[in-house]
Amino acid sequence: MNSKKIVLFTALVTLLIVALIILADIIYGYCPRTYIDATGTQYCGKSVSDFVPEILMLIGFFVSLPIFFLSLLTYRMKEEVFHAWWNFARWWVPIMVIAVLLALDRSDSFLPPLFSKVNVGLLFGGVFIVVSLAKIVRAYARTKWRK
Repeated sequence: MNSKKIVLFTALVTLLIVALIILADIIYGYCPRTYIDATGTQYCGKSVSDFVPEILMLIGFFVSLPIFFLSLLTYRMKEEVFHAWWNFARWWVPIMVIAVLLALDRSDSFLPPLFSKVNVGLLFGGVFIVVSLAKIVRAYARTKWRK
């Protein structure tokens, strides 16, 4: 398989896994099963998201969604266009993941909510999309003018 297919397939699988985890909680709720012990006390069963840390779902969503759509956009274009975008994406995505991991939780109240994990993910994801689209358009225009 060439690199276009690998990137597209990996992003799609990651996106589907994250979507299924989120949908499982929506469908079954945060307490899918209740258990009653011998004393009559009710306990909530584990939901799917209890086994997957929230940060993994955030990173999976903020990384796989843009990569999937951008690789889908470049899939039918020439290899040069894909590689121009991929050369940027493969070093930006780890930076984005590290930034989200280092961002503060909502419980850290000494800084404004601008530095929360979701906001940092949105900021870095937005920059990733804008710069990626600029690189794709520029590389596509270069390949068109070369003819």
